[in-house]
Amino acid sequence: MAKFIIESLGCTHCLADAERMAGLLQQAKFTPVDDIEDAYLIIFNICAVKGPSEASFIQRLQEFKTKYPYKLIVIAGCVAGSHPEKFKKYSLVISPQIYRIVEVVEETLSNNIDHIIEGIEGESAPTLVLPRIRKYPHLEIIPISYGCESGCSFCKNLSGRQNSYSKEEIVNVVKKAIEEGVTEIVLTSHDPFAYGFDINTSLPPLIKELAAIPGNFKLKIDAGSPENLQKIRAHLFPLFNDDKMFKYLSLPIYTGSNKLRKELKLSLNAEELINLFDQAKIAIPDLTIATEVLSGIPSENDDDHWETQNILRKISPDSVTINPFISNSKSPLLKLRKLPEDVLTHRLKVLSDIYANTAKMCNERWLGWEGEVIIEEKNEENLVTNLKQTSLEHQQWIGRNFAYKPITVEGEFKLGDTIKVKISRVSNFELKGEVVN
Repeated sequence: MAKFIIESLGCTHCLADAERMAGLLQQAKFTPVDDIEDAYLIIFNICAVKGPSEASFIQRLQEFKTKYPYKLIVIAGCVAGSHPEKFKKYSLVISPQIYRIVEVVEETLSNNIDHIIEGIEGESAPTLVLPRIRKYPHLEIIPISYGCESGCSFCKNLSGRQNSYSKEEIVNVVKKAIEEGVTEIVLTSHDPFAYGFDINTSLPPLIKELAAIPGNFKLKIDAGSPENLQKIRAHLFPLFNDDKMFKYLSLPIYTGSNKLRKELKLSLNAEELINLFDQAKIAIPDLTIATEVLSGIPSENDDDHWETQNILRKISPDSVTINPFISNSKSPLLKLRKLPEDVLTHRLKVLSDIYANTAKMCNERWLGWEGEVIIEEKNEENLVTNLKQTSLEHQQWIGRNFAYKPITVEGEFKLGDTIKVKISRVSNFELKGEVVN
């Protein structure tokens, strides 16, 4: 059977889809390969929200076709449904329909173009019990729902209304993963904090049941909306203090301007958002906070930009993703003139400088900390920011402690190992650990 490779760019949910598509294709006797030169077919699995811009993906697609004119292409992920007319020459399968990937690939190999781009309105989500090929043997990424109800004006979510998986199905998948040696479980969806609202339940009861499963593993909740976290915080925050939970909270703020928050259809105002972060810090000691901000919203003025600076300083997050504004094609904001490039560049630089300062303050409190970390990935490029390396004899790895802080450590390990380290040096963006015997 044909050899294939999947190139994924985007959110955690996108990566979970890639693992399941690979598993389904392997089950159907297709052969996964690691080198694009060896593949006859490539699946571009691209998130329209967290992935590259549509323009940059189209450029990547054109470059690929120029270099490999004889290779077949399938486009998967929500980008497949964003503007299907732009990709009409290729087979398409949108995220909620990835369980039909074998059908799409077989049609493509028969020189037919197959478009499966409808959402899952009125249907249940595809089963979680699908074969998969894990990218990282120690890591299980579990979509706990498909779709989203938030309706942010700039979002390009194309997966339809929310469909949550049953608690029983999720628990069974987690139990099986732990039996297979998985040590890290990531619960993902378009908005994990909205889990269960459509099936008369919520995230806290699910977390309680998962944390009660015997085994050596940690649970991580992927990024979700502050608006829905606000609804369940009283029941969810105490659960972060369970030993099986990573003390990690990822909440996008996007902007600190209440004017812009209304335009983006974000429910909480800046003051409510700050209060939510403050409550989380009080309820969850040593909490790691990640967030995302947007700059270059067409109607953003100097006061709006200042208010975003202000909220970043007040929240003082450990990690910030700073993105230029990119909206869906239906947003009224696109009717406005874009900000001048020099203004956007300056504002991105200002926000990056604030992040560097808050990150350093957050990291300094970990100097001297000693405890266990789970080895999560190789530090392939041996990147060390503002620190002079003393040795390159051993491979560098990234481990995560109980607060999901990334800690660089040297040694001979394998993914999923649990080791004890002491943090000996810190910089703006790195914690350097030494193995404790």
